[in-house]
Amino acid sequence: MESTERVKRMQAELVQAEQHVKQFEEALKEFKEGQVIIKKVANYYGSNDWYADREAHEGKRMEVNYNTSILGEDEPYDLLITNQQLAIQMLEIATDMIKNF
Repeated sequence: MESTERVKRMQAELVQAEQHVKQFEEALKEFKEGQVIIKKVANYYGSNDWYADREAHEGKRMEVNYNTSILGEDEPYDLLITNQQLAIQMLEIATDMIKNF
């Protein structure tokens, strides 16, 4: 009976692990695709264009009937820091997997 229960438990864990890996695979693909967009934001944020656009916005020299949080400092910065922290977490997880499997 002990073997039967162990095999059932481990089979259930295998199925669950496969689901987690599949979900991560899909999320990682989306994350990788998103890096192209994040790189564009990173290149724009703090650039000469960003400063010019921000100045035009603050001087009311541009029509504003849409979200302009890209011209702020917090939201773009927070995105870039979160992205960096996720990259570090992925490295830490990958390093642990390589060392311990």
